[in-house]
Amino acid sequence: MGDANREALHLRIREIVNHFDPVRLIACGCPDDEYDPEIRPILRRLESGLVKDERQFGDYVRRIFVLKFDEDMTGRHDCDYRELARAIMAAHQTHAGL
Repeated sequence: MGDANREALHLRIREIVNHFDPVRLIACGCPDDEYDPEIRPILRRLESGLVKDERQFGDYVRRIFVLKFDEDMTGRHDCDYRELARAIMAAHQTHAGL
């Protein structure tokens, strides 16, 4: 994946994560790039080819947020991490031309 396509995918994943707003940071007025530290390892995982299914990837995405924000903050909101993972995987497939 070229740099321009990778950047476009990063921005698309940012839109998706901000829409789901797992910890309600965007709703609280944080900047659009607030979740970028969590998006970077998610993008690396996608690029690694280790993503096999949305359940496994959803668990991975949730763990990323738990590591950063802790279990209490990530479990407090109604974020469906499998649905978030599904949307991210679809964006990746679109950008990768799969």
